Amino acid sequence: MNKNTGTHHLFLRIIRWTGCASMLVLSFFSIPGLVPAQSFPQWKGTISKEGGVTVVHNPKEPMFKGAAFSLKEDLTIPTTGANDRYMISDVRQIIVDDEGRIYVLDSKSADIKVFDALGRFLRTIGRQGQGPGELYLPSQLSINRTKNELCVLQSSRRVSFFGLDGNFLRHVSTSTIWGLAGRVDSMGNLVLTEGIVAPPDPSYALKKFDAKMNLIAELARTPAPKVTAFDPFLPIARWTIDDQDNIIYGYPKTYEILVFGAQNKLVRKIQKEYNPIKVSDAEIEEAKKDLPAGITPAFSNFHSAFRNLLVDEEGRIYVQTWRKDANGQCVFYDLFDKEGRYLAVLNLKERAMIRKGKMYSVDEDEDGYQTIKRYDVTWNMK
Repeated sequence: MNKNTGTHHLFLRIIRWTGCASMLVLSFFSIPGLVPAQSFPQWKGTISKEGGVTVVHNPKEPMFKGAAFSLKEDLTIPTTGANDRYMISDVRQIIVDDEGRIYVLDSKSADIKVFDALGRFLRTIGRQGQGPGELYLPSQLSINRTKNELCVLQSSRRVSFFGLDGNFLRHVSTSTIWGLAGRVDSMGNLVLTEGIVAPPDPSYALKKFDAKMNLIAELARTPAPKVTAFDPFLPIARWTIDDQDNIIYGYPKTYEILVFGAQNKLVRKIQKEYNPIKVSDAEIEEAKKDLPAGITPAFSNFHSAFRNLLVDEEGRIYVQTWRKDANGQCVFYDLFDKEGRYLAVLNLKERAMIRKGKMYSVDEDEDGYQTIKRYDVTWNMK
């Protein structure tokens, strides 16, 4: 196997293994950011300054414990529509616009299914192909909420833009870089994780580009998996963008989250003490099943500091840990407020999101049949 080709495959595998495309879902645990100030217990961390950067250091234990809200299902959307009006083959991602419309990225059919706030099917955006308005290997979906545009990152090295009404607007080529993850901000800039194949030291670089793919800034660069001595438990950088265009970034070699402001300057470091979680024998055996032929593994003894991170419209940060439940799922998240204080441990699912008092989830049964659900969120602590 060509070493560059092998590295390309490993880049994609490591993204799948570590849950890059996961989405937020809230379960029946505390969301203290919504609790009145007088209910807050004393925070036991510290805040300091390093130059112009605020450093927030948190202890191992959160401020809060206990339930804070309840959920009531108010909408179910099956992935097969009545009279075959639509069929969703594989839900890659869901997002919601400010009017409550639901956009479902289907990776197998290479299109986007759109539903109104009542769950009624509206339209399909895009179709499989490589021509104008067509999608090939779509991987990530985001919204420019200022311009009301959908942005679709594709593994075929281009980004496609559509109006929220489904009208095709333009394609932007990313042929000069290999974009593994990406989304658009409110200014129309593209933030991308670039896979850089440069043996013997491949890397991931977080970069921001303008609408014409001119480089604005490189924010971070970290090691990527190697063809030789391949470690599927290697720390992999994670990031997201909040509604104010701050980039929330973490390279989990340590438990530290960096916040880059809209002007691409580091403004905050969020740190937390933690106990490393050992990689189990079962996890190693499962990882071996996915190794390509000719690859020599070198397994870490411990997981990275965290697995993924997410942010909501209020700026709260959700950090997925490697702690598992009885079903072997990584469902526990550390919750931080927008200032970086460690608030609570939450029991979450991966395939959903929350926005404006509604929770949207993708449920899957034992046969792989998927259902999209929406819930009202009722806060119990007021």
